[in-house]
Amino acid sequence: MITWAMFLFLAVCLVTDLAERKIYNVVVITGLAAALVLNLLELGLKSGLLQTFSGFFTGILLLFIPFVLGGIGAGDVKMLGTVGAFLGSSLVVQVMLASAVAGGAYALIVMLNNKCLLRRLRNICRAIYSSAIVREKTYFESLQDPAAEQQTIPYGAAITAGVIIIYLLGSMNNAFPVMVSL
Repeated sequence: MITWAMFLFLAVCLVTDLAERKIYNVVVITGLAAALVLNLLELGLKSGLLQTFSGFFTGILLLFIPFVLGGIGAGDVKMLGTVGAFLGSSLVVQVMLASAVAGGAYALIVMLNNKCLLRRLRNICRAIYSSAIVREKTYFESLQDPAAEQQTIPYGAAITAGVIIIYLLGSMNNAFPVMVSL
């Protein structure tokens, strides 16, 4: 039941993130409440609370720095936190790593498609040179590419892909039985 509720939560977040570039608080709160209730029913009071809240805060902390640096939206942070509430702290770390790979691959495809990969790599090299070799302070604002601002990726899709990857690789199958035989 927990797996189905989590995948329903992911589906709603994926649709709204792709269509509107938003992950709504009402969806996050509903998902968090569902994770709490289902974990309490399945694991009992102490273990259910521990899994829900440790997973939620681990998920939030994993994306806190990218959020503060402006690379990711608050909805994505809350979405990963809610995924953590469903899965617990150890599995949300695995999901985050798989999401980073999926998001990086997607971003690479977008940059190749928009022919801006070399410009972005040049900006990164310039920043490394300025800070490491010349020892000048380089501010992120001066390195940002205005055209890249409109080419951001919906990270909710990467989080959803990360959950699917971890599920298919079997890490979640120890905690949750396979929903459908492949």
